[in-house]
Amino acid sequence: MPLDSIYIHIPFCKKKCNYCDFNSISNLTLIDDFLNALALELKKNSAKINKNHIRSLYIGGGTPSALDEKQLKTLFMKIEDNLGEINKIKESVIEINPESLSEEKLKLIRDFGINRISLGLQSTSDRFLNYLGRLSNYDKFLKSYELIRKYNFKNVNLDLIFAVPSQKMEDLEKDLLNIVRLRPEHISAYCLEIHENTYFGKNKIFIDEELSRDMYYHIVNFLTDNGYLHYEISNFSLNGFESIHNLNYWNCGQYLGFGPSACSHMDNCRWKNMDDVYGYIDNMNKGEDIISFKERLTNRDILNERLILGLRQIKGIELDGELFIKFKYNIEKLFKSGYIDIEGRHIKIKKDFLFTSNFILSEIML
Repeated sequence: MPLDSIYIHIPFCKKKCNYCDFNSISNLTLIDDFLNALALELKKNSAKINKNHIRSLYIGGGTPSALDEKQLKTLFMKIEDNLGEINKIKESVIEINPESLSEEKLKLIRDFGINRISLGLQSTSDRFLNYLGRLSNYDKFLKSYELIRKYNFKNVNLDLIFAVPSQKMEDLEKDLLNIVRLRPEHISAYCLEIHENTYFGKNKIFIDEELSRDMYYHIVNFLTDNGYLHYEISNFSLNGFESIHNLNYWNCGQYLGFGPSACSHMDNCRWKNMDDVYGYIDNMNKGEDIISFKERLTNRDILNERLILGLRQIKGIELDGELFIKFKYNIEKLFKSGYIDIEGRHIKIKKDFLFTSNFILSEIML
């Protein structure tokens, strides 16, 4: 199976959001040293990469747009030195936050051939943006969105967070109306999660589970009624704009991750880079190992992942002979409980249980 996707983790943010559990630091003076280390990692692994097979490149974070123009150019040049021209990759994505976007950065992003922008929105209410710890306000977001369209980007994803404490259904309705007026090609809608090492976690913030469920289904119904395809539990797109990169994950494709905490999956092996940004830079410069975890997947692991990741997709999954035989008992049990639909060997989670899909997926595992 060929390598399909590349992920590059940029572990820098001007400020960590109150809910964020991703690996990032605010010491921006370290960016140049990081880029040098990243270039070493890319070069070290270039022999594994068939440039003609890469279908997606995703530059995430952190906040990639926290890099200045010179640093962004360095990043893109190092990528092209090892992966080939970015504009030849079918889907190339960069995450951007409104407060760190400038016209000069956007020109650079366009000129290097990035063809998909993921723009952090989270909410259209300044009150909730402030509560979440975002550095931007809604007006700044709108100006950034207009600038992205001005430079003719035709594939834009917006992130939305719902079930924020004190958020009411009418607040969510306003968010949705504002978003569909903009007509982004893709929308990712995530229920707020509280992680213990975040600001929210340390301050014992809780969310209303019942309201969260109601909001989720309101989002699903609203967006599908407005022409969006609900193709994965948290993701919606206009026709033809499903995320190639994420679909590769959900279809158990192969990918390489670069940068601190980045994960990879190739040749039935899975591994993860060390989280520590300082350690990552130091180890790369010394030629030492940066992998913190590595395992060879057993046949059981492979079957579990095929089924679980396949069921994250709304269309479900077609069972081949081995999947059908191995999971027959668990599938029949879930079917009798009313959680899934079965048509021949095709199964999918029923719409009414998508919000509680983690429970269903845990029940189906071997």
